[in-house]
Amino acid sequence: ASVVTALAFAAIAAAVPHIVAENKPRAAEHHKFALPANPLVYLIGLMALLTMISEGAVLDWAALYLRQELGADLAVAGLAYAAFSGVMAIMRFFGDGVRNRFGAVMTLRGSAIVAAAGMLIAGLSPSPWLAISAFALCGFGIAN
Repeated sequence: ASVVTALAFAAIAAAVPHIVAENKPRAAEHHKFALPANPLVYLIGLMALLTMISEGAVLDWAALYLRQELGADLAVAGLAYAAFSGVMAIMRFFGDGVRNRFGAVMTLRGSAIVAAAGMLIAGLSPSPWLAISAFALCGFGIAN
């Protein structure tokens, strides 16, 4: 391992002069920081924030919700996040096909509706198994 590390460092040291650009920016080319003028950037950022909040809520609270509110045992409670992340991973493999078939806007709208429906059903669910299915539905929506 030491020999491989030493050879890698030697190769990197030899390659750096050929990779790094010689042109350094002049002082006159220095630009001040400016916020984006296009409001679409903020909308996309807000959508990403809301998606990550939903995903984080399921990660942090789904098992606890099933355990404390719905009376599920420990093994069943862990299935909530497993179903959510498993369905989300599977749907991400099909995301390009879905977007190509329905278009980006329809995919976004449909995904948002499915994710919101999944969270609503999970929150109103009287049984752990329905809540687990609802968390899976939420993962389906958040995936794309």
